[in-house]
Amino acid sequence: MANTTILTNVRIGKDIELKQFEYGQIATFSVADTIRVKKGDTYENKTQWFNIKAFGKTAEIIAKHHKKGDAICLSTHMQTDEYTDKQGNKKQSNWFIVDSFSFSPGNSKAENVSDNTQGDEFNDLPWT
Repeated sequence: MANTTILTNVRIGKDIELKQFEYGQIATFSVADTIRVKKGDTYENKTQWFNIKAFGKTAEIIAKHHKKGDAICLSTHMQTDEYTDKQGNKKQSNWFIVDSFSFSPGNSKAENVSDNTQGDEFNDLPWT
């Protein structure tokens, strides 16, 4: 995949929302990453937030074994959704779509669970 983004050891920022649809499951959540930014002569931490979507078995496994505050490593690709808000304004939202994931070291649930899915079962859907 040409626009692959690896998010390593990021923290889940809110409880994962898992929804069941006729075509499968979707998990949505956000993750935070902190970077150091130079301001004048000092450095400050800056938190960046990313919106995440996972589909199918990947969504199910992530939702079952992760919660707010847990660390996770994600291999993703970017997707931009366009929509019109209630006032008729055109808007865009950016999402990272999970291709695969792994448990971060130190997560207690990482033992005895592996992600054998690659998210391929939903590649033919119109939003992927």
